[in-house]
Amino acid sequence: MTITVSRLAPSFAARIDGADITRPLPDATWAQIRAAFEEHSVLLFRGQPLDDEQQIAFSRRFGNLEVTRRRARPSRASRTSTSRRARSFRPTIVG
Repeated sequence: MTITVSRLAPSFAARIDGADITRPLPDATWAQIRAAFEEHSVLLFRGQPLDDEQQIAFSRRFGNLEVTRRRARPSRASRTSTSRRARSFRPTIVG
């Protein structure tokens, strides 16, 4: 399977056509996609109705995935000022 890579912006981003990423890809097609990612950093795949499992399977080919957890947003009454939140910010290392 041969894909088409179309540059979308002068410095980064490309559209990939001709690849069905909803299914496992042949190694040769994957190599073309990976090369396009290395060159353009951002890839757009149109018309790919991926469910969560398909997106995870495709994404894993790029390497280990980072797991994040979403926290409930605090109510307005419990929010503190921006400067106070900035002082109390502690980065979280995932991995």
